[in-house]
Amino acid sequence: MQGDERISQWPLRPNEENETEQLLPAGACDWDQLLGPPLTFLPWPYKDMELVKIWDALPSPRAALATKEAIFTARWFLYKGHLRQKHRVAPKADPRGELSRIWRASRELGDAICAASSETFEHLSRHLSPVAVKSPVRAHDLLGILFWFEHDNRIAFGNPPECYRIGAPERIREEMLIYGLWSAWRLAHAMRPPVRGWPVFRAACVDPLAGPRFPKGLRSASRTERGWQDLLKRARARFEGAIK
Repeated sequence: MQGDERISQWPLRPNEENETEQLLPAGACDWDQLLGPPLTFLPWPYKDMELVKIWDALPSPRAALATKEAIFTARWFLYKGHLRQKHRVAPKADPRGELSRIWRASRELGDAICAASSETFEHLSRHLSPVAVKSPVRAHDLLGILFWFEHDNRIAFGNPPECYRIGAPERIREEMLIYGLWSAWRLAHAMRPPVRGWPVFRAACVDPLAGPRFPKGLRSASRTERGWQDLLKRARARFEGAIK
């Protein structure tokens, strides 16, 4: 399969050493290199045969684009799990603790920008990314956004929920995963996806994330077809209209 045309199109290859022990490919300094366009270290987190299985489940005219969308969705899913583990986020939603972290991070970022020297701002302006937008976001722009974010949400931050929410473990990460894959499936079919074929594509994308390489991946990878349909239904109810 090393000579497969689909595989040879990817620009970089992950390090195969200690693959089961690594969350990130060797050489990736941070998640920006994995999530920001253009995607690099492809086809991580999938192996070659897994990539081919995903690609083969899609119609050929749009298979490459939809496959990259599926890879991005899988990476985002793993990244959110990585962050939850890093910050020791409880399985159940904890709005009070999460709001506190957001507030602290906003304050710290604002303070860092305010304390920066003119040399720092000059360095930023002289080393913009080659793919920066026509009106790049400057540090002072970000400071203004933070100010209005805190201003507009001050009541919510000042009155956080009293305790942990009672109920089932948080499922939004899985809902984001299934909705992202559904969006890739729709994209592959010019926004008119057929019913037939979706379960095969979904399984090709999901099953590797539930394997031993990512032990804290999907909590319910063995759910029934009805369970997957219900998860997609909830995800569409949450995101449809908000994500085009």
